[in-house]
Formats: sequence, C-alpha cells, structure tokens
Amino acid sequence: TQSVRSRDDSAEAGFKRLLDAVVRIDVREVTYRGGSKQNVSGVGSGVIISEEGHILTNGHVVSTFAEEIRITLSNLERVSAELIGWDHWTDLALLKLDLDELEERGLSFTIAEFGDSDEVFPGLTVFAVGTPNGLTRTVSRGIISNTNRFFEGADGVRGYETGYFNTWLQTDAAINPGNSGGPLVREDGKIIGINTRAYLGSNNLGFAVPGKTAQ
Repeated sequence: TQSVRSRDDSAEAGFKRLLDAVVRIDVREVTYRGGSKQNVSGVGSGVIISEEGHILTNGHVVSTFAEEIRITLSNLERVSAELIGWDHWTDLALLKLDLDELEERGLSFTIAEFGDSDEVFPGLTVFAVGTPNGLTRTVSRGIISNTNRFFEGADGVRGYETGYFNTWLQTDAAINPGNSGGPLVREDGKIIGINTRAYLGSNNLGFAVPGKTAQ
C-alpha cells in the first residue's frame, strides 16, 4: 500500500509540475493583403522545456510573420518571447522567454519533462493540456488511439507542406482551437507529444507530434 501511495504521490507531483510549465501564447502578426497592412491576432498553447526558457509550440501558432509574442505563465504574469526556430514539416516552433525581463520583474518558471513516446501504445491514458478557445490551462482526458498515423498536407502550415517525413500520435482526448502547441502527457505529467490538430466536423480525432520528434 505504501509503495502504491508513493507512486501516486510522485505522479501527482509530476502532473502539477507539468501544469505549471504550460503557457498561453498570444501572437500578433502582420500580413499584407491587397497592398494594405493588416494586424492579425491569435492564441495558442505551449510548454516550457529548458532552463534557458525555451518553449515548444506549433508552427501554425507562431510563424515567421510574428511581430509580438506574449506568454502567460502559470502565475498569470505576462512576459515577452521571441521566435528562434520554425519547421513547417512537423508544424513545430521554438520560442524563448525574455530572461532579462523575467529577472527584472523577479519572475520564475517551471520546466516540463519528456517521457519516451516510443513506449506509448493504443489504450494508454493520456491528457491534452492547453488553452482551448482561450480557456487557459485546461485538461482533457483520453487514450492513445493510434501510434503511427500518417497524413500529409500540400499547404497544411501557412501554405507550406507538412507531414511527409513523420507520423503522428492519434488520441481521442479533446483538442480544440487554442489547444495547438500544448503538451500531450501521461498520468505522471511527462510529455509524449505536442498537440497539433483535430479533424473538424468529427468527434475524438486529435493528433499530436510525437515527443521524440519534437525533441
């Protein structure tokens, strides 16, 4: 009994750590249409993965057109970040928190840990964490439906091709607009995927980039 309780406590602590590492991402982009400049705003999710303040999210959440990126931490403080990496093939982007701003304001952050996405299997209980429809740090529960789903898109990410060189994890955990870029995790809070998309007009068909690919 004591051993079971210890494992449960460890999993609970790991999941809390994960929740503290999940962030909301607000993005302002500038585009040009018909010769006129337009500001476009969007919201998505991300997860902090390093002591240097790196944040993983989706390439369709933050792109090279981003002019302002604001991160809402778990304590509801908002800080700046910059885009330092972008890959349309896997629909992933890497951001970096402004550490000088954090130090100046006396703020800290929590780092999430990766699990082994190669060890997941159909039927495994998982949780999708993020900001669906702007509702910060929402958790939905489901299972892994398929571990090796392939699909491709000729203009899937900002008009660029995606999906030709990797597979996705399929899950029935609810993934809604705004969940994009948030982590798909096991019960212990370890990341096994980055939530990316869902089939519109269908139920319980969500997809995540495997954690191994994201790493």
